[in-house]
Amino acid sequence: MTPEEAGAGRPLPFMCYQNAILPQVYPLESCVKIGDTAADMEEGRNAGMWTIGVTLTGNEVGLVKAAADRLSSSELAARLSGAREKVLAAGGGGGVGAGVILGDGRGAWL
Repeated sequence: MTPEEAGAGRPLPFMCYQNAILPQVYPLESCVKIGDTAADMEEGRNAGMWTIGVTLTGNEVGLVKAAADRLSSSELAARLSGAREKVLAAGGGGGVGAGVILGDGRGAWL
């Protein structure tokens, strides 16, 4: 699904809506949006979906595994912390973006 096909892109929820309409999946609160950016989390929340933010292998950290493996543990922790904060804060107004974080070894439920 592209923004052109849905009529608008992230963080508006229309691509999620179209992805649910085509296979006739409902209700959206029983669906999950998985993403690696703040806009992904906002899109899922705006659609009323559960959201899962991916950090280590996602765009916010921006590293392939080999590059992440070369970082010191403190540098990797700092990058993961920054990515975690961005996907958690997504949604505006201080709201929770990601409902779950994957990829940073913590996987904390909110």
